[in-house]
Amino acid sequence: MSHRRYWRRPATPADARRARHELLPFLRSSHLPDDVLDDLLLAVCEALANAVEHAHSDPPWLEVTADVGRGGTR
Repeated sequence: MSHRRYWRRPATPADARRARHELLPFLRSSHLPDDVLDDLLLAVCEALANAVEHAHSDPPWLEVTADVGRGGTR
C-alpha cells in the first residue's frame, strides 16, 4: 500500500519549516531506519531552503510530493 501527500506553500522560511514539521511524521510511516529518515529529511530541508532562496516565480511557491510505499520512500 502506498501513501502520498502533497504540500504547496508560499516560498518563505516559515512555510518551509512548517512543511518539514508535517513531513517528518508522514515519513516515519515508511518504517525506514532512523539514520535513513534523518538523511532524507536533511535532503528535503536543503531543497526547501534552496527553493526559498532562489524562488523567482510571482508569487513564489514550494511544492513537495512525498510517496511512502512498500518499495521505499520518494
